[in-house]
Amino acid sequence: MNRWLLAVAATAVVLFGIWFAVGRKAPSGMKPDASATTIANASERKPEAGGTADAAKRGQAVFADHCSVCHSPDTDEVIVGPSLMGFFRKTPAALADGKPLPQTDAAVREMIQKGDANMPPLGGDLSEQQIADVIAYLHTL
Repeated sequence: MNRWLLAVAATAVVLFGIWFAVGRKAPSGMKPDASATTIANASERKPEAGGTADAAKRGQAVFADHCSVCHSPDTDEVIVGPSLMGFFRKTPAALADGKPLPQTDAAVREMIQKGDANMPPLGGDLSEQQIADVIAYLHTL
């Protein structure tokens, strides 16, 4: 049992290290293809974050650079974190404490800025505008 826990902990450390070293600054070749995402109807849906189609498009680029390493925008696949496909339209996956993240812009903004037990804080890496753009993009998923 102790060896199993040690192996799980070591794997988690290695995955976080890979994400930190490579994923946050993924080369453009690793970004998801824009045609593979669900931004096609962005002009029909109006994000609550005061966003426009331009904000959602900018948010898609920020998401590809900083979030897609752990979160899928266009499938139900769990990479490291839960899929964010349809986040504002369906009940989100439970967080580490078992409670779902409230589906509000403010709650998502706080999660991005401060992180939690399983998600690193990105508030130091992203500007307020970038966070607002990501939220606008999430509304289009």
